[in-house]
Amino acid sequence: MSFELSNNNLVIKDSNNDVIFNTDTPMPHIIAYGTVGLSDAEIYGHEFDIPESDIYYIGIPSGTSSIVNCGPIYINGVYHPIYNRSVEGTSWSRAALPIETTTSKFIAALDQPGLDADFILVNGGLRRMSDYNGQGVQYGLYDRPFQSDYGVINTTLPPQVVTIANNTIFTNYSGAVNLSGTTLLETAFTANGEQWFTRTLTLRYQAATANQTGSLYADWTHSSNGWESDQQQVSFGTCENRTNTSSTPAGGVFVTSSESFFSKWGAYFTFYFGKFTI
Repeated sequence: MSFELSNNNLVIKDSNNDVIFNTDTPMPHIIAYGTVGLSDAEIYGHEFDIPESDIYYIGIPSGTSSIVNCGPIYINGVYHPIYNRSVEGTSWSRAALPIETTTSKFIAALDQPGLDADFILVNGGLRRMSDYNGQGVQYGLYDRPFQSDYGVINTTLPPQVVTIANNTIFTNYSGAVNLSGTTLLETAFTANGEQWFTRTLTLRYQAATANQTGSLYADWTHSSNGWESDQQQVSFGTCENRTNTSSTPAGGVFVTSSESFFSKWGAYFTFYFGKFTI
């Protein structure tokens, strides 16, 4: 191994005379760093959901009929306590429109306009704060997303650490992960193996200008194709202004499928702005 020093430049070569270190090449160094979100994870996290306005119902004739008691009723002045009628059934299923939404949250910026970073490194923690599979809210935590055709919508990220003492819940991150680039948070597939639902987190750097500083943002993105549930229920029409009481109406239709697309995420970020300098 040899060392050569000339004009403030150091070159190191191995026994084969190959250069293994040269200070004349661009050298990386950190120009700014910091951490946000450790004490306010919800500020830097995000809540996902599919708006009710994007969810609708599809109804088609079921090809079946049912005898329904439409009484008591008066017909031509004659009182009928029981009046059976055959009514056609309709199969109802729940559906959703295609959706593509991104919410951007500011993380940090360099402190000098015009100064640009050559590279960004981001570590941190992500935790889905809706961890229970059931109904409603337990200990202040929402259920994880659930879809009646495919079940619980899981994540590949480690679950948050949950401890309960004296009926008080405490949550924490299970560890730090590399968050540079794009991280897949949640996904779901149809019965045919087609991916129809994804949620991602992308760390995005916005380059500096003469008047603006270089800035780091977290982009929380939901993307889903159009979807129709395989879960259906048949309703059997009406008797004038009376709905068949053998089913329970929900918004004018009868659907047993249960959907919960809500998902709540907390996050903290440790970021490093870097440059290559000769």
